[in-house]
Amino acid sequence: MDREEVRAILDALADKFLDDFSPPLERWDDQYPRSERRPPERADWAALEAKFGCTFEDSYVHFMELMVDYNLPGTLEVRRDRPSHYLDEQRIDQVWDHEMSFGDWDPAMIPFNAFGNGDFYCLKAMPEGRSEIWFRDHESGEDEKVADSFAEFLERLEWHINGTE
Repeated sequence: MDREEVRAILDALADKFLDDFSPPLERWDDQYPRSERRPPERADWAALEAKFGCTFEDSYVHFMELMVDYNLPGTLEVRRDRPSHYLDEQRIDQVWDHEMSFGDWDPAMIPFNAFGNGDFYCLKAMPEGRSEIWFRDHESGEDEKVADSFAEFLERLEWHINGTE
């Protein structure tokens, strides 16, 4: 999935939920100036790729680069140097380190979205830059595969973030 296809999915959902009181996805307004919302840089991706020994799927990279224009609660950060308004957000590598400290986290699971209750959506890096998507249930400790690729996950993004399509 290319960058414009990812943007089209995000725009369609942001438009659909435009007038909702608590939308599952929305465009950032002028609350945070565009100059403060910078996408991850190559060095940020390189640090994650080195840590996890993988290459991230293009559709995921496009998604994270475009997320500077959208608010999807729970999205974990790639950037290592975040603006001050991101103080209560967490980076992917920090969350992974924290979860690994409990001793029951599969090291192949790379969290990218936190539900706030201990559950996560995770990437599981596969050969050739493809990533399966898994749901991690903190209570049961079970992992459930929800998509064979990040592109497939995006195709059903509304269901994954809102439970409806």
